[in-house]
Amino acid sequence: RQYVTRRNGEEWDPTCIVEKHQRKGGWMFWGCFSGLGKGPGLFWEKDWGKINAETYRTRTVPVIHGWIQMYLNPIESCWNWMKDWIEDRYGLEEKPSYDKLREYVKEAWEALPDDNLKQLLASMPERCKAVIAANGMHTKY
Repeated sequence: RQYVTRRNGEEWDPTCIVEKHQRKGGWMFWGCFSGLGKGPGLFWEKDWGKINAETYRTRTVPVIHGWIQMYLNPIESCWNWMKDWIEDRYGLEEKPSYDKLREYVKEAWEALPDDNLKQLLASMPERCKAVIAANGMHTKY
């Protein structure tokens, strides 16, 4: 974790934001939900190759439709919940194996409470207002 010192009122100032960068390699988990509940979880397998337009359309689009603006995508909050759940449950002081981490992610996806998803969907009007007010920049979401 990295901590940032800022003044009151600067919490969403772009100069006070530390961007996260994805690690190279590894695998990805894709998920979705609606008012009816969670959709299928999809592990992007290494042998499917790199994610490009063709492989994305072939492997992902038939299962999950993603959003372009991540601040408007409530699934981002689910990923944070899942990371916390895995850390609280398993500690992860040492890096788990690929198979073990995959198991943890699947368990976390199944454990994600439906009430959390309903609250995230209910927050959408406020999320949209916040992104508009911030001119597409950072928000509390």
